[in-house]
Amino acid sequence: MLTALIDGFNLDRVVAERGAMPPMMVRAVIRDLADGLAYLHARGLSHADLSPANVLIEPDGRARLVDFSMIASKDHAHPLGGALDLPAEAMSLGKMGVWMLAGSARPIDANKLDPE
Repeated sequence: MLTALIDGFNLDRVVAERGAMPPMMVRAVIRDLADGLAYLHARGLSHADLSPANVLIEPDGRARLVDFSMIASKDHAHPLGGALDLPAEAMSLGKMGVWMLAGSARPIDANKLDPE
């Protein structure tokens, strides 16, 4: 698989250096990532490793999904655990949005978001 050379920083670094991101920027990042995931999902594929480290933010603010080494399909799960789990990928995207808004040092534990 060939991918484009992207000039940017990973989302982990952006949040670590700048802290909480403005809501409009978070919305743009989530939209860009959702578009990329929708493209994969429409073809029966899952990124299977969605995390801030696998998102690059370009100088113009566009977000790009990178590192497709764990990609999975309905017919193939990655040996290291990547599997076609579209609901989990959507949950990861939502958690990432909350994390960007909070500007915390690490992604939020989804279990702490559940009401008791």
